[in-house]
Amino acid sequence: MQLFRHLGLDRGHLAARVTADWRGLATTRPETIASLTLICPTGLDATPLGALTSRVLVLTGDQGTPAEAILKAMPANLEASIITLNDYYGHPRADLLTDRAEDIGAAMLAFLARMDQLHAVKPVSLPAQEGELDGISYRIQGAGAPLVLLPLGLAASQWEPLLPRLSAQYCTLTLG
Repeated sequence: MQLFRHLGLDRGHLAARVTADWRGLATTRPETIASLTLICPTGLDATPLGALTSRVLVLTGDQGTPAEAILKAMPANLEASIITLNDYYGHPRADLLTDRAEDIGAAMLAFLARMDQLHAVKPVSLPAQEGELDGISYRIQGAGAPLVLLPLGLAASQWEPLLPRLSAQYCTLTLG
């Protein structure tokens, strides 16, 4: 929330993998989240989704324990969108966007466009910059509705394979 205030943002889209990275904001300030995209989360606690459920996209592989956990959590979140990446195991160390950039990028951009139509998010034009605030590093690229990209766990390339596509349409804030 401090970073949002520092940059003058009221609301934005979030994309993440690790629940601990977005849970606090989702439970204390859900109105600041225009949408939440979860990329192959290694688990999903249905509780923090609450009021966000209709604004959530979950991308998951179809193999392994993480996929099973997502399938168990989804009945409690019927309004959430789910996309299954066929023949994929979203292992905690998987380099998700190196492995499936096209599938994930297409799904994300379609979902974000739909969310932009339903929940107008004020476009911003922040200068391209890098900085740090209270131990959170950030890099800003592009212009448009704010899209906050939280770390993708242990993925080696993080958001880099998809960043040019996302920042062509959104003001991306990549956090570390």
